[in-house]
Amino acid sequence: MRTRQSQSISISTFREEVAQYAHHQARSSSRTKFDLSALYQAVSVTYNTGFEFSEEISAFVLTTRDQKDIRREGEYEEIRKYQIGPHSSLHLYQQYFKAAGIEYACNAFSTAKNPDEKVDLYIKMRPVQFLNGIRVVYGTKPSDVPPDRVREVGGLSNDINCGYHGDYMWLIPEYTFRIEDAVTGFDLFIQNTATAGPDLASGAGGEFCYLVSIKNPREKKKITEIALMRRRDGDL
Repeated sequence: MRTRQSQSISISTFREEVAQYAHHQARSSSRTKFDLSALYQAVSVTYNTGFEFSEEISAFVLTTRDQKDIRREGEYEEIRKYQIGPHSSLHLYQQYFKAAGIEYACNAFSTAKNPDEKVDLYIKMRPVQFLNGIRVVYGTKPSDVPPDRVREVGGLSNDINCGYHGDYMWLIPEYTFRIEDAVTGFDLFIQNTATAGPDLASGAGGEFCYLVSIKNPREKKKITEIALMRRRDGDL
C-alpha cells in the first residue's frame, strides 16, 4: 500500500498566533515589565517528553525568527507492505501533528487508533525592540567615544566626521518596545542654511547636514537594527 507524507508551514500564521498568546499573557500578568503594545517573538521551544518528532518541529520554530513571511508545502509517497489473511481488512492510522501554522504528517503508523493527544509547547518569548530614534553625541577627543554608539560594519571609524576635520561625533540608537513608535526610514538633508537639530557636519565647514527619522504607521517593515557603512575611501 502507498502512504503519503505531507507538511504545510505558514510562518506568518505561527508568528501571529504565538505573538497574540504572548501578548494576552503579558496583559493578564501584573508582573509584566513591558508595554502592552509590544510585539513578541519566539526565542526557544520545547515539548513535553515523549513526543517523537519534537526535534524536527523545534528546529522549524527557531528558524521562523529570521525567515520572511513564507508558506511552504510538500509531500512524498512511500510504499509499505503488510500481510493479512483472506477476506480480512487492515485499518492503518498515521500520526499527525497540527499547531499554529504547522501541519506535519509524521512517519509513524499504527493499526490501532489512538486517542488524540495534546502536545504541550513551551515557547520562551521576548519582546522585539524597534529603533525609536537616533541621538547625536559630540566629543573633543577620540576617547570620548560612547560605548553604545552605532558601529561601522567593516571595523572602520564610528566617528561621523572622520576625515572631514570636524567635531568628533557619534550616533546613539534609542529603542522602544512600542511598535507604533518604531522608525521606518531616514531622510538626509544637506543644505546651506542651519536649522533646528544636530548638524552632522559640525565643525567641518561648508554645508549643514541633518538626519531626520521617519515613522510611517502604514509601513509594516520597522527598523530593529542600524549600522554604519563606509566606502573604501572612508566616506559614509
